Amino acid sequence: MNLKGSVLRVSSDIYPSVSGGIGLHAIELSKVLTTRGWKHVILTIDNLPRPSLTDNYKIVAEKLFIKFRGNKLAPLLFMRMIKILDKIKPDIIHAHSHLFYSSNVVALLRKIYHHYPLIITCHGIWSQSISVSVQKLYMKTLGLFTLNSADEVLCYTELEKELLKSLGVYSSKIEVIPNGIDVETFVPSKSKKRKNNILWIGRFVPGKRPDLAIIIMSRIKQEFPDITLTMIGDGPLKNKCVQLIRDLGVERNVKMIKFIPYKLMPKVYQMSDLLLITSSYEGVPRVMLEAMSCEIPVVIPRIPHLISIVNGNGAIFEKDDISDAVDQVRNLLSNDELRHKLGGRGRLKIMKEYSWKKYVMRIEDLYRKFL
Repeated sequence: MNLKGSVLRVSSDIYPSVSGGIGLHAIELSKVLTTRGWKHVILTIDNLPRPSLTDNYKIVAEKLFIKFRGNKLAPLLFMRMIKILDKIKPDIIHAHSHLFYSSNVVALLRKIYHHYPLIITCHGIWSQSISVSVQKLYMKTLGLFTLNSADEVLCYTELEKELLKSLGVYSSKIEVIPNGIDVETFVPSKSKKRKNNILWIGRFVPGKRPDLAIIIMSRIKQEFPDITLTMIGDGPLKNKCVQLIRDLGVERNVKMIKFIPYKLMPKVYQMSDLLLITSSYEGVPRVMLEAMSCEIPVVIPRIPHLISIVNGNGAIFEKDDISDAVDQVRNLLSNDELRHKLGGRGRLKIMKEYSWKKYVMRIEDLYRKFL
């Protein structure tokens, strides 16, 4: 295979050590671009050993010192990056999430190594784990420094681009490339029967509001006593959620699963009636796109930049209105025809606008600009 170029990919989280969307995105993008001729070294922060997989695809892990609100800190990361740059001399550095300490370090390094092009992908503008007041201060200082140190800042929607501009990010740096998923892997179930299962996927952190999903479940079960809420994920709020389940008396209706391998996720969607997202903030979550690709309608709060994706393909509730959320879920569960109609529309939208193949081609075109 003829090499097209080399990439140093920097992501604090990578799958499967962390099962969130950012770490999965970084790994999947690296794998597919490696098959297309791009040599990859992935730098992450992890205490687990990371072997070299092939000559053109390596994972290097810097030892974790401490983890604060989901963000991994490693004091020696700066020196490790210098050694890697001197050794591999990549054509491009691509960092994931401006909210990670690892991206802050890359931005600082960029001020010293001017000749290495830097791309930063924003996987959502706001953190799910830090208070809004702290984040606003961060975005006016270190966050803004990090983003404006990049040659290209990638986001998923036009509304996110406008928000980045309003925060002070140089307009000329921002490019919108919609996220994508594999529509040939995430396919609909052959059965159209109701599965009696509501799916929730995410970290148990404040911004994801897992408690809201449990409260919605407690009200839904009065009309649908056989319904199950399957919650997949882990995090600091999990014990509180377990207690809430007991307090509301829904132990038989809520099933918690810490982790499911990614290759099994299509089946998980296919065994569900709808995906419930309860977050206060989101980027463009992979789970939403995956569910829609499987013809599973999504119920989400009114997050401005997601409305155009879900409207007509799912249901939207007012962010802090539990009764509205309950009504939207109830409406889909009680109307098979509507659920199938919205699911079918969602699948068509993903195939047309959010395919993984299209996303990878856009990233590859961007990389070529720096060769």
